[in-house]
Amino acid sequence: AGSQDQRKTALEEKRGALKRKRKRNERSAAQQNKGATSPAFSFESLTHSAQAHLVMSSKGSGLGPSDPTGEGEGLLEQKVAKAYAKLDASTQKKQHKKTLKNAEELLELLPEDVIAKECKLVALIHLGEVDAAYKYAKSKAMTDAKYPGASMEKAYCFYRSGQLGKALDCVTEGEKVEGDVSEGTMELKGQLLYRLGRMEESKAVYEDLLSKAKQKRKAKVKSDLLGNIIAAYLAADKAHEVGSVLNSFSSRNLQETPELAYNNACVSVALDQYDTAMDLLEVAERVGYESLHEHDLDDDEIKKELAHIFAQKAYVALKLGNDQEALEGNLAVLKNVSNDDITLAIASNNLVACRGNAQAFDSMKRFEKLAKKGEVKAGQSGKIARRNSLGEGGLELAAEFAEGLTEPEGLSVMCNYAIVSLLGNRFDAVEKTAKNMRKKKPDLVSAAVLQAMALMKKKEGEEAMDLLDDFASKYEDSFVEVQLAKCELAASSGKWKLASQALASTPEQVRYQPAALATLVHLLGKCSDHQQAGDIIDSATKWWESSMLGGQEESEMDKYVKVMKIAGQFKFEQKQLDAAAKLYEKILEKTDNPLLRSEAMAGLVQLHGVDDSSLADKYEAEMPPIPGIDEIDVEILEQTTMKASRP
Repeated sequence: AGSQDQRKTALEEKRGALKRKRKRNERSAAQQNKGATSPAFSFESLTHSAQAHLVMSSKGSGLGPSDPTGEGEGLLEQKVAKAYAKLDASTQKKQHKKTLKNAEELLELLPEDVIAKECKLVALIHLGEVDAAYKYAKSKAMTDAKYPGASMEKAYCFYRSGQLGKALDCVTEGEKVEGDVSEGTMELKGQLLYRLGRMEESKAVYEDLLSKAKQKRKAKVKSDLLGNIIAAYLAADKAHEVGSVLNSFSSRNLQETPELAYNNACVSVALDQYDTAMDLLEVAERVGYESLHEHDLDDDEIKKELAHIFAQKAYVALKLGNDQEALEGNLAVLKNVSNDDITLAIASNNLVACRGNAQAFDSMKRFEKLAKKGEVKAGQSGKIARRNSLGEGGLELAAEFAEGLTEPEGLSVMCNYAIVSLLGNRFDAVEKTAKNMRKKKPDLVSAAVLQAMALMKKKEGEEAMDLLDDFASKYEDSFVEVQLAKCELAASSGKWKLASQALASTPEQVRYQPAALATLVHLLGKCSDHQQAGDIIDSATKWWESSMLGGQEESEMDKYVKVMKIAGQFKFEQKQLDAAAKLYEKILEKTDNPLLRSEAMAGLVQLHGVDDSSLADKYEAEMPPIPGIDEIDVEILEQTTMKASRP
């Protein structure tokens, strides 16, 4: 039998083989727009970002019994041998309940056994008994043991309970007091920094780990470490740097696990390389199936474990324009995903984004599954309490989703819920959800606008406008967006003067854009204020004339032509034919583009057809020919039209 020191050495040798990957960790996302649901808002679809994996040891004895008592081949030795064998077997099989029981049985025989204490602590953490684990980590039994890694185990306790700041403090304490700078500790530190949003620091930790791993030429760099490096770079918005960091690894190395292939796909998504991303996701799916089949998981269990991959495939399909494939993909994910998996929030949100305005009530039900449960009253089911919590306080995400989503992602989900609630005429839910959004991010323009829209729908227009004015005064950067929202809301309720005033208050570079100018002229026409409309038209044409003096790109020339056409049409309607003609002629002077010139000449033909048919004929002759026009037989066309018009 070996000594206690030999047992510790053997334990350390086996730790690498006993590591358990923590599945379905947090997956972040960047917001993408899909389709329009109203004049002011678009549904936002979310992409999973790379997975960052927290690796935790399942510690075991890794050896046979020793003779700690010195009593020889006695009864106690046989009991100890049996206890060690049971503990070693349960840790290797990752049977955490049995490990806890076996560790406690061994501690009854050997109260000071360090290995048994470690096994008990880790088993408690794996079983989710975080409070019990933390108390045990701080107990006299553990502090007296003074084994390396005590601070790290306490950090795990805090990590599992969501107290990330305290977990990081424990890791820092381990570095300073215990000198624990092991690879596992540094990986935990990198993960904690990642979860706390300190992306640059997290990236630096993983870069250091990768550098040290490369220095050990004989040692293979772990796939978990590579995956975490990719996740850290993506979170730090440095996707374009991933290739240079991992250029020494072959594509095969970067696809050897489903997590690694998935993270590589996330890099392609971040770089808008969607075809490549789909290929890598197919690899991740295949490798995942092969790996999980080896662990005797059935198809339903495999679909649940790989839900994030299928959700990401649906997102990529959406970006590739395959809307039906994306819709069906999200529905399939929602049939298999666990109720506490962050993928449930991602797929539910993206399903709504695929649908747009359709099936608003079913979309609202999808969001109900993400909501924080209300208090269950006597005789009331939990399902009813969850639904009622939405009606009474708007959408507030349940803890498992609020913690797993980044703040922008969580706000996107709430925003999409508010939009479908608006479509479903649940105006109280819209208003209260918007308030919840503003509690999280007070300067969020979309939340203020949604709240104002709900008030307007509830016939509280004055309160809606006051809300937007107050918001704009507090957050000056939002002025333009707020004024545009005020314009839309006022116009939707027939308040043309208020709508025109809001739009006219925006800066010149905004109100003189073609669409804004056309809207403003239309609103002033509704108010019968043709004088102000004419003044704005004149100011707009002068502004564009001055901005085009130095020559502009084709896109700007296109805008210039549109503005001149809007001005020309207005002058024509006001019977100012000469002024209208001059505006169209300015277009001909500015551009040689056949398409833009033909639009200007069409306007001139319209004008001179009223007062001078010879000029109309002249400009008509200069217009480019219509392809295929010469092949049309006018007589046959007239005869066909006459026959079709007969009763």
